[in-house]
Amino acid sequence: MMNPSTNLKNNFYFKKILKYCSLSIRSNFEVTKKLDSFENIEEELKKEILNFFTKINVVVSDEEFINYYLQNLSGNKGYSYNQLYAKLGKKIGNQSLLRNILKNFFKENEISQIQKFVEKNQRKLLRMDSDQKRINYLIQRGFSYELSKKSIKNITYNI
Repeated sequence: MMNPSTNLKNNFYFKKILKYCSLSIRSNFEVTKKLDSFENIEEELKKEILNFFTKINVVVSDEEFINYYLQNLSGNKGYSYNQLYAKLGKKIGNQSLLRNILKNFFKENEISQIQKFVEKNQRKLLRMDSDQKRINYLIQRGFSYELSKKSIKNITYNI
């Protein structure tokens, strides 16, 4: 008699999801959406595949995914609220959860995020011919006016 997990691992849809998840950690929403895109898959099989990948931590809850993403992505580049919302919005089903986590993240990290962003984009900002254009650029990226104004004063003018 065959082991049920052996049957699962030999399944066509299981292999498709395995390949999909091999590229990076995935949110529950992403994998569910991918499973739903398969036409002839049974609901029970979808649940079984999702449970398998959740147990081995390849698929994580939307909340865990957001936190993982924020720790890893925003740690080195510096992103605005709008940029992170756009990046994560496609990967998360619960938009209110995403907004709440991002709001809390930016209460604590907006200063460090704008500093990283300004540092990364310093040459571009210095090419602009006025501080007001620089401030507007940062505001368009989703940073607050006050923080944008303060950050522009800290730009070093030595390229």
